Amino acid sequence: MSAVILQVGQCGNQLGLEWCELLCKTSKQVAHRSPFITKEDTLAVVCVDSESKVLKRAHRLVKNKKLLESNVVQGKGGRGNNWAYGYHGPRGAEGDKLLHGAMEAVRREAEKRDYYGGTVMVHGVSGGTGSGLGSRLCEEIRAEYPVSHLLSVSVVPHQSGESPLQHYNTLLSLDALHSGLSLGMEPWELIRSVCPMPSAKLLSITQASSREKQKWDRLAGLTLQSVPQLSPAGKSYTSRAVLAVARGDQDKSFATSRALYKLKRGHRCVAWNPFPIDHWTDPCNEMTGSSSGAAQLLTVCSNHSSVTSLLDHTLRRSKEKMDVRAYLHWYERYGVETQDFQQAMDTLLNVMEEYDAQ
Repeated sequence: MSAVILQVGQCGNQLGLEWCELLCKTSKQVAHRSPFITKEDTLAVVCVDSESKVLKRAHRLVKNKKLLESNVVQGKGGRGNNWAYGYHGPRGAEGDKLLHGAMEAVRREAEKRDYYGGTVMVHGVSGGTGSGLGSRLCEEIRAEYPVSHLLSVSVVPHQSGESPLQHYNTLLSLDALHSGLSLGMEPWELIRSVCPMPSAKLLSITQASSREKQKWDRLAGLTLQSVPQLSPAGKSYTSRAVLAVARGDQDKSFATSRALYKLKRGHRCVAWNPFPIDHWTDPCNEMTGSSSGAAQLLTVCSNHSSVTSLLDHTLRRSKEKMDVRAYLHWYERYGVETQDFQQAMDTLLNVMEEYDAQ
C-alpha cells in the first residue's frame, strides 16, 4: 500500500478510470496485496482535471465507496490545449486552486501510508491539463517528497491531426518529465529491471493474450510484431533491457519455454548489459480474474531505442513551427519563452544521443 495513483487531464482520467474499474472487479485476495488499495478498501487514486465532464465516472466510484470524494479535484474551465496555460493556470486564485487541491489530495493519501513509496502519474502529453499541469505536479511532488519515487505513464499523440500545438506540448512535457523517474520498490521494481542507465528511461509496452492455453513462445512472437526493427535511416534499434510479465502461468512453463530467448533476440538486447532480460510470473491472470490457467496474458516492457523516432518527430515539427514563430504568442502569454523551448530541445537531443549510443 505504498503507491498513490495521480490521474491528470482528460486522457489520464479516461485511461486511469478504466483501470480503476478493472481493479475494483478483482478478487479481495488480489486487492488485499495490491499497492493501489488502502487498508480501508478504497482506491489510492487522485483524479484531477480542469473540467468536470470526464470526472463523472470518478464520482460513480465515490458513490460506490471505492474512491474518496476529496480525491476528485476539478476546475471550472479547460486549459485550451496549451502546455503553458496548463502549467501556470489562469491568473488569480483560480490558477492555484487546482494545483493546491491536487497536492493536498496526494498529501492526504501519502500520510495514510505506513510507507509512502511514491506516485504513479497517468496523463497525456499533447493537450493542456495533462501536459502542463502534469509537468507542474511532477515538479511539486519532487520538491515535496524528494526521496520518494515518481513514475509517469504518458500517452503520446499521433504524428499529426490532433492539435496544432501538440508538438510544442509534447516537447515541453518530455523535457519536464525526463528528470521525474527514479528507482525503488513495488511498481518501481519495473524501473529497476529495465533502466540500467538513468539517462535512458523511456519505456514502451506490448501485449499478447489468449483465451486458450498457448505456448509462451507463440505469445512472445505476437508481442514482437509491433516492435520496430529499423530506423528510417536503416539503423537497427536495440533494447537496453526487457521485462516480461507472464500472467496465467499456472504450470510454471514460462521460464523453461523459448519465450525469453525469442524476446531477447527480437528486441536486440545490447551486448554490454550482462542481464538484459527479466521475467515475472503469476499463476492467475488477474486481468480477467482467471485462476484456471485458461487465460494467458504476456506483457513486455522494453527500454527500446525506437523511442527516438517519437523524439525526432517531435523535435522536427516543433522546430519547423518555431522557425516561423507559429503559435508562440500563445505560450509567451503565460510566461514560456523561446529559451524554454530551446532547453527542452537540448534535453531531447541528449536523450536521443544516449539511445543511439550502442
